[in-house]
Amino acid sequence: MAPFRLPCGGRDIVCVSFLLALVYSIPCSAETLPDGGANLTVSRFGDFLALQTTIKPSQTTSPQFQPLFAGQLTTQHAVGMQLNTSFLNGALKGQGELQDNSQNTVAMGAVGGASDHRNVRVSVSAEDRALRYGMNYQTTGAAFGGAQDQGLQEAWTEWSYRIFRFRSALSQRWNNINRDPTRPRNETVQRKTSITAAQPNWPELAVSYTHDDYGTAFLPSGTSVMNTQIDRFETSLQYGKQLFSAKFMTSYFMAQDLQQSMRADGKTYAVQLGYHPFAHVDIIPVVSIRQDYQPSSATLTNTQSATLSISYKFRPACEWNTSGSIARMSSDTHAIQGDSSRVKTSVSWLYAETAAMKTTLLLDAGFSEDVNYVANNTVTNTQALLRLQMAAQ
Repeated sequence: MAPFRLPCGGRDIVCVSFLLALVYSIPCSAETLPDGGANLTVSRFGDFLALQTTIKPSQTTSPQFQPLFAGQLTTQHAVGMQLNTSFLNGALKGQGELQDNSQNTVAMGAVGGASDHRNVRVSVSAEDRALRYGMNYQTTGAAFGGAQDQGLQEAWTEWSYRIFRFRSALSQRWNNINRDPTRPRNETVQRKTSITAAQPNWPELAVSYTHDDYGTAFLPSGTSVMNTQIDRFETSLQYGKQLFSAKFMTSYFMAQDLQQSMRADGKTYAVQLGYHPFAHVDIIPVVSIRQDYQPSSATLTNTQSATLSISYKFRPACEWNTSGSIARMSSDTHAIQGDSSRVKTSVSWLYAETAAMKTTLLLDAGFSEDVNYVANNTVTNTQALLRLQMAAQ
């Protein structure tokens, strides 16, 4: 199912606009507050809904950050509004968010239309005793920071019975959200079912089955059609205490390319440990081994990877997270031989918190390097993102 589209081109804001139009007839109050050069408006509609709008002036890249990384470093600043609502004593909750970073076009140059600079997110969830269910929708423009040019719509339900929890979800993801006729549009429909058994002071066991359908919704001339199905079976066993936790995971998948009649299968084993020496420190290492086999070419590919994540909350309002990973991939035919490394750091600072709203500053920075020994080339990438988040409570 393709996402909803308006003839006037306002598809990205239709869900938020509907919620706003719904509540305009309810008596409301509004308050405008200055906050660090930004104009913040908090509007309340009765006792069940709060709308917060933020308009922040354009900023430029901080030059003091540039010498810390190799290559060009850019930052993006977003403004937007967030809407939260609750009905039936909290049994039904909704949230809508609209962000825009078009003010960066002055310093960075425009990319595409206005919708390319927007991030729209809407979620609704409900709870009735042992049953929980909800829906999520999100689109991110091609020029917006993070996961650019992607869309998601999802429906899920969860039911609990004694020590068991059953969850089922149906989701659709796509790119090329503006339907550019010169680019293909890839879509994924995912069906996932999982069963979790958990009891206090006992290990937690989880079993899940996932079916993915990858395809192309439309194609420009001269582009080949893609149609792939993947089935995954996953199990995990984890046990945790206050100081230490451990998790063992296994996964087996079968993939089939329906266009070229090709098949592949693979399996993954991973061990994740958690160490919590202090109340505000978490250290999580992960080691995994993966094997992929293609019967048509009789090629076996091995991948070994290791990841280390550290989080430290050095103040009640400040938190630092960093992670690094290395991976090596090789095949028995020596057609694949390469290494990859990733480093990502984020710092969050709760600048101000009141009964009506929370203001948080976030800085994300990352570095990646991929080495291909067969082609004898290296690709590096450095990026950073500075965000100002204001959320009504």
